Amino acid sequence: MNGIQIFLAFQFCFLTSVNGCCWTDDACYSCLRVYPDTSGPNLLVADLKRIYVMNLNDTKITMIVVMVKEQRNFPQIDYHRTRSLIYWADSTYATIHRTCYPCDSNERQIEDILPKSSKYRPHSVAVDSEHDHIYWSERNYKAVFRSELDGTNEVEIINSSAEIGYITLDVNNDWMYYMDNENGTINRCTLNGKNRTTIISDADMTMDTRILLDLVSKRIYWTAGDMIRSTSFDGSDLKEIKGPWSYMYSSYLVTSIAVHGDYLYSSTDWRESNNVYRLKENGTSHNDKARVQYIIRDMQIYHGSIMKDPCVEYTKLERSEKRSTSEDPISDDILEEGWYRVYSDNGDAMPTAPPGTTYCGTTNPFWLNGTMPEFAEGNMTVEVCMQTTLSVCEESVNIVIRNCDGYFVYYLRPTPANSSYCFGSGPEKCPDGMSSETGYDPGCSSNFPTDSVSVKVKAMLTEVETVPESNYDQTPSSIPIFKCEFEDHSNGTYGYDVYWLISGDVIKINKHLLFEDITDSIGLNATEWHGKYKMNMEVKCAIRMRNSKQSTPGPYLYSPIFKAGLYPDSYSFTVNEGESINITFTSSVPVGCNGSNCDFNFYIRQWAGASSCTNGIVNRDILIKAEFCGINLRNSTWMEKKTLQVYGYNDGLYNTNNRFADINLYTSSVSKSHAIWEDVYIEPIRVTVKDKDIVLINRLCQSYNDPHFRTFDGKHYDYMGVGEFVLYKNDIGPYIVHALFTSCGFGIPGASCLCGIAIRSKCSLFVLRTCEKISRREKHLLQQPVVSLTSCDKNDMTVIHTNDDYKIILPIATEIRFSIARRFISVISIKPSVVDINTAKGLCGVPSTTPDPSDDFTLRGNGQVTDEQIFADSWKITAGMIEEQLFVTEPDFLKTCNDSHAPIVPVDNNANIPNLGTFCACEQQHDRSLSPNGHCNLTQINEQCSESQSSSSAYVHYTRCPQSQRRRRAVDSSNKKILSDNDDFVDFHPLTYSNDVNDTHTEPPQTFRNGWTSERAYNICTHNISEALQNDMYKVYVDVPDEKFIEACVKDIEIAGDTTFLTDTIHTIATSVMTELVKTENLYTKKSSDGSQTLLEYFSIHYAKTTVVIMGFVNQVKRSIASGRK
Repeated sequence: MNGIQIFLAFQFCFLTSVNGCCWTDDACYSCLRVYPDTSGPNLLVADLKRIYVMNLNDTKITMIVVMVKEQRNFPQIDYHRTRSLIYWADSTYATIHRTCYPCDSNERQIEDILPKSSKYRPHSVAVDSEHDHIYWSERNYKAVFRSELDGTNEVEIINSSAEIGYITLDVNNDWMYYMDNENGTINRCTLNGKNRTTIISDADMTMDTRILLDLVSKRIYWTAGDMIRSTSFDGSDLKEIKGPWSYMYSSYLVTSIAVHGDYLYSSTDWRESNNVYRLKENGTSHNDKARVQYIIRDMQIYHGSIMKDPCVEYTKLERSEKRSTSEDPISDDILEEGWYRVYSDNGDAMPTAPPGTTYCGTTNPFWLNGTMPEFAEGNMTVEVCMQTTLSVCEESVNIVIRNCDGYFVYYLRPTPANSSYCFGSGPEKCPDGMSSETGYDPGCSSNFPTDSVSVKVKAMLTEVETVPESNYDQTPSSIPIFKCEFEDHSNGTYGYDVYWLISGDVIKINKHLLFEDITDSIGLNATEWHGKYKMNMEVKCAIRMRNSKQSTPGPYLYSPIFKAGLYPDSYSFTVNEGESINITFTSSVPVGCNGSNCDFNFYIRQWAGASSCTNGIVNRDILIKAEFCGINLRNSTWMEKKTLQVYGYNDGLYNTNNRFADINLYTSSVSKSHAIWEDVYIEPIRVTVKDKDIVLINRLCQSYNDPHFRTFDGKHYDYMGVGEFVLYKNDIGPYIVHALFTSCGFGIPGASCLCGIAIRSKCSLFVLRTCEKISRREKHLLQQPVVSLTSCDKNDMTVIHTNDDYKIILPIATEIRFSIARRFISVISIKPSVVDINTAKGLCGVPSTTPDPSDDFTLRGNGQVTDEQIFADSWKITAGMIEEQLFVTEPDFLKTCNDSHAPIVPVDNNANIPNLGTFCACEQQHDRSLSPNGHCNLTQINEQCSESQSSSSAYVHYTRCPQSQRRRRAVDSSNKKILSDNDDFVDFHPLTYSNDVNDTHTEPPQTFRNGWTSERAYNICTHNISEALQNDMYKVYVDVPDEKFIEACVKDIEIAGDTTFLTDTIHTIATSVMTELVKTENLYTKKSSDGSQTLLEYFSIHYAKTTVVIMGFVNQVKRSIASGRK
């Protein structure tokens, strides 16, 4: 029996191969095996066009479905745990589909469950494997429906007034969780729609927020913009997870999440991202686990059975070009039966027509008598014919072909001797060491030069005729070109072919040239590529050498890639708030000249939403220290590096996460000589801004009557001097806060109270004063507080006040709060900024990076003491310190301030403080036309929101800015004067000092009076302060030294003999709490338990009510004491 007879007999035998292919007399009826999930975890992944099952241990990927239409929105996938069914909702085309996996029949087939013609518009789908139901959220009806697995018998489960986003099921406990888009909540109800309740409120949720239940750890996970958040099932124990996108990229969306064991799996929509990221549940140990073809839209841990897919597991037939044309005979009679994938430059499809005998590397080739399968057809059994000299199909056999969406695999068996399978079409490459005109047979030869030649691309200028342009002199002109440089080793006898490539595309070819004729060929002009390619492109040239002009060319000798354009030294940077980094740019291409037009600009663009403010500061991420939003390239200095100095914007908040900014560079209109730079594409530069304000959490300086002091670093002390004192001073600016103390009166000897505050910001000055005269023994208060504001620059300070509460924000984000009570100032609070660290000083002490009260008692002339009296005395402004007095009618510094800001004083211990200069905010809104102007009038690393805001009737006294160019600004322009009954102006009284201000012999009493005891005072103070701090929720964000406040309260009662100062203490506590809360970023979005308000709104209302209640109680205590009742 000959080889052909043996082969034909073989196909009629029943054979079970080791690969699971069961052959009959017809064909292989099954070449797939189903396995239990023993090698997991496995992951179902959906991208724009495909659904995969992915093994996360060995990252093998099996493609299950190739969708006919691309999903523009985010499909949700789910699967039936026992019925081998995978479902997905397609919100783009308003359908729900399913496919069978794993299965022997109908593999890869897509079945419509809710077709496009249905009345529904599904958004997400979830499968109840226990009761054989599917649930879907519906946009048209704003509802959730349930149906049988085939989509029949639909029932409305939830009807809502808002759109419902993604849903997920906890079938074991009869719960469904769903996202309410109107309220930004995750709600829960039973599977029949009963017992609805809100579990989570999150303003960052959208319709595309994913919801995931981890039934093992009993946590709910959801996506919130570029974050993953989680809580326990009751909504408590909130955690936020930072993935790799939190430091690599910007606020891109997390598109999908899954959880298995200690790991989270996720994906984002960053730059067409198709990566599956794996990270620990706490956000650490992240890595790229696998990759698919398009942007990932959903994923889910898969616990079902899997199929051993030959698209994943096969034997390679490498370098199979010889199977398409080679006349050297090969034979597949020794081929082992199994699945094969063909690797060939000529393609991997079988020819569908007879190729001819002695082709395909064999005497008798096998070709496909039919067509190649589509993906959805799965395993296709096909007939292949053996061509001989007698017939194009002398004999035929069946094989199996499987389309793997981009390549094919074949189930093959041995063939008769002198025959083989034919794959691909096209020529065979020349063997190593040989070459031809085409690089393929026929014509391969080794007759070509073998010299070692170095080839490189160089950018240079060449002179051209000047093109007339208005506003420019018509001097000699030049334009940039590329030149392919190499040396001739033949003394002019070699022939050369020269090739130019941009981004891998061949754009210019010149052949059969002698070296002396090569000038035009080695140059690449802009006219040969501009309009098809953009700068910041990859340019290469290549040559092929010949022994003579017409002889066989040698192999291609390529230059290294020449990156033509403007390139930063990195595309990813990190900067701390208030500090700077340098981004250095290098141009690899010279700048041309057309006459005298020899430079042009690159402009910076940062996309941003509508301008907004938080806590009086404009929201943004970075500033550029420059004269304009961009960089300039000049003909004479193009080779010099250009530097952008980028500052982390100080937003004055405790940020929940890092902030991000993308710097995009573009060219506006360019002249003819710079036309190659038109529409240049420079990859966005990501700047990650790390929060630095967080080191100042709970760091607050306070002075409250009678008076008590708390330094930035937490030292508490008492000091009862009278006069003008420096509370805070930062020579950068300069920024200064002075406080004015006088006798409290009330028959209290020795105690002093706050009656004035003066705030200097550069050349502007704000003053509020409630006293007319400073005295040690008596109080002399004004009938109405006087406020004066000399505003020499609107950016010097922001003044916000409502009734008797004031907040002033300095350009460095330092915040001063104070309040008026009983015609005194009850409390002054100063919240430092990162610029104050190690630079500010005064009665508030020196704020350190970490709390360190050891240096708080730093004297005015430097040096440190331990005695609070000596320390505080050194910061008193005496009569001889004329240049420092701020409460006089015309402070000395206003006389000398010129129209430009005084230079910033260098500070040795804070090297990151920027010198005075111009800062640019380069954001542009998406809905506005492109503008290169930017906003470059900032002189600090943040920007205040607006003009002063107010709603009070304080008398406003105007002073004059020294220069006519400066303008005056009122705290409340609607209240420029206060009128009495006879419409006379209230007189402005200058501050005076009593002769007793330097009397040091008056001491406050040291014993309790009026029936008070130490125990009673302690109980009253503890009760009231505990009432003020009754809500424990704030303690997550604020650390209040309540024992110190109780201690101060007891001292006040001992001195005053009553609770006069208790209201000041309560107000100080409330100010302390609210100062911290308004700087906590996530409180602006995090909702209260009922979802009706943000936590910041909740706390604000709570403390307003608490203060009113406590004040009423204090007044009741005072009345009781006055009437002799306990």
